[in-house]
Amino acid sequence: MVKQGLTAPSTLLLARPHSLMVTQIRSAIARIGYEARVVRTAEEITSRSVDTLAGAIISAASTSEMGASLTQVPGRLRDERPDLPIAITTLIPADRAIPPFRKTLEAVYRDTELVSVAKDLRAGQCSARKAHILIISHDDAAHDGTIDATLRKHFAPH
Repeated sequence: MVKQGLTAPSTLLLARPHSLMVTQIRSAIARIGYEARVVRTAEEITSRSVDTLAGAIISAASTSEMGASLTQVPGRLRDERPDLPIAITTLIPADRAIPPFRKTLEAVYRDTELVSVAKDLRAGQCSARKAHILIISHDDAAHDGTIDATLRKHFAPH
């Protein structure tokens, strides 16, 4: 939450970087006025490093420069800043990705809704009662107007 008189955070963390994420998502981040900060090790995720972020985008790719798993990175982010908005990028369609991601993340993010870009746009907004993680597929990331609007809304200060 942004305190009155302070500017909103304008940096998004890119964790478990994969070439697709760094290329497509970084372009979208720049188009909507955010800066990207790539972290290459789990040790770079500290309370001090995430304190001023608008959110984090994590690649679900099976290979990554970062040795940490898809479970470890969100867990570390949750430990350091539980209110940080999260998005996860994937090469597979979001509707196919959500069930295994839900199972993978349930220990870290209980009571959290996983939503696709398509569902987020159809709903207009996600449930105000539940925290949510945005799932961004490769196809979603390829549609500039759609991904820009969704990222802008997902990472906007509340």
